[in-house]
Amino acid sequence: MKRFRRAWWPLSVALLPNLLTVCAAAIESGNSTSKKQPSSVPTNGTLVVTGAKLLRQNLANGSLEAPEGATVVYTASDGTQTTLKAGSFFYDGMSAVAEARGPISLQRAEGIFTGEKLTYNFRDRDGTLEEAHLETDLFRASGSRIELSPDGRDTLYNARFTTCALVHPDYVIRARRIRLVPGQYVQADGITFQVGRVVLPALPSYRYNLGTGGGSPTVLPGYDRTDGPYVSISQSLLGGIRSSLDVNARVGVKTLPVGTVDYVLALQPVARSFSARAVLGDVADPLQSTLERLAPPIYSRDPHEITFQPHSSFFYAMLQNRQFVYNRNFTNISISRFPEVGVRFVNIFGSREVPAGQATSLAAPLQVDVAAYGAEINELPSNVTAARFGLRTDLISPAIVIGRRISLRFAFTNWLNYYSTGTAYAILSPEAGLDYLPTRTSRLNVSLRHLADVGRTPFVFDRRDVRNELRLQYQVGGTWAFGLMSHIDLDHNRAYDNELAIIRNFDCMQVGVYYRTRSQQFGILFNLLPASRRAMGGRSLVSPQPAGVGD
Repeated sequence: MKRFRRAWWPLSVALLPNLLTVCAAAIESGNSTSKKQPSSVPTNGTLVVTGAKLLRQNLANGSLEAPEGATVVYTASDGTQTTLKAGSFFYDGMSAVAEARGPISLQRAEGIFTGEKLTYNFRDRDGTLEEAHLETDLFRASGSRIELSPDGRDTLYNARFTTCALVHPDYVIRARRIRLVPGQYVQADGITFQVGRVVLPALPSYRYNLGTGGGSPTVLPGYDRTDGPYVSISQSLLGGIRSSLDVNARVGVKTLPVGTVDYVLALQPVARSFSARAVLGDVADPLQSTLERLAPPIYSRDPHEITFQPHSSFFYAMLQNRQFVYNRNFTNISISRFPEVGVRFVNIFGSREVPAGQATSLAAPLQVDVAAYGAEINELPSNVTAARFGLRTDLISPAIVIGRRISLRFAFTNWLNYYSTGTAYAILSPEAGLDYLPTRTSRLNVSLRHLADVGRTPFVFDRRDVRNELRLQYQVGGTWAFGLMSHIDLDHNRAYDNELAIIRNFDCMQVGVYYRTRSQQFGILFNLLPASRRAMGGRSLVSPQPAGVGD
């Protein structure tokens, strides 16, 4: 007995790094049907095994085997937990690599993975899962194989993707490869786009922004008086919580490709992904009313939803070729920027924290926005080319809520521009808006604004085009929705533009048509949306951002 003890202590010291501290009542070498107590394994973290009918260990190499299945919880040194449930499980204590067979359920920060065969390194947080499925609050994906990465940037092969919560989704994107970046975007390459049972022509690559949704993975037809019939493409080539690169192009029967390439870089950390178009939303209408810019678009799924921007700042660069510019006096103005660069400071006095998502309320906070920019611009058909340097300031008051259905808000906007022609030009624009919620799914807005200018500009597109304007906007949300907006020139007592949109909102997809009277433009609306809040049980539409993940 003493000889055995003398041999045991040196062996224990030699195997100490790989010893398993097993808290079971008994470990049987043969088949057993008795339940085992949790086993704890130190591997630069803690590995706890529960629910094993049969548990074997090897003190020589630190291995652990549960051939009849077990639940494994690994807690890393930083507190991050990974939970694995498997039909059979083998763990190598030397390498911290586990091999498991189905049915498999693996829970990480990205969501819950299921599959049939898993090889996974708990210490390095990487591995491979075959016949994989991924369920998150934002989307569902599956593939013949998924490669799991430590930072959550997982890759699926021969994959399927949808944001629908329904068993039979409205749409499915099938792709040769899908890359997932939690809380930011999903990148699909070599795609096939299926709506219902119909397969539509698709672009070779598509990026879905998890923070803002995605446009159409296919080209969309349209018509207007200037270009005639055309097809349009809108794609995000780069998107995340640090930067965004968007391409918007149109090819018509009468014109060569026209459009814009927009790049936006966040100058400070932001908590959710964004798109360049969301930051530069006034490009097509540089003199757009500030309150109109903040109002829900007439094609909104829920007209009561308003997004409050957190305190943030951006650098942007914009390259344009004959981009159409909306004007109240002319319908054929287009400009090219070579390029325009600038900075935008949004909600300067607001919080950097993400607001409470999208509020179904009339309440809105004080907001101050400032933008500075410079560009070499060519305008058609005037054929004027000049450099422009400018500053825009927006001051928006908090909403004054009256009762439960009415709110009043004021805004003041100032544009100040200097030109290489030696001139300067400024526009001052105070405005007031009234919001009324007649029902739970409808919204009525009435806004008045006045524009006064001083100085001289060589261009037409940034010159004051109306003095006193009334805007009426009415929209109804729901499964079938519509929106109507009218702009009225009060000095001439006429509506210079009207816009109508009719939309069918599905669980995760939006299809509709719109028409604008001024440009005689007819187009198709097609957007891929996050699953509705009702389908998601009211949970946030943006998942938490794992530490260390960024573009």
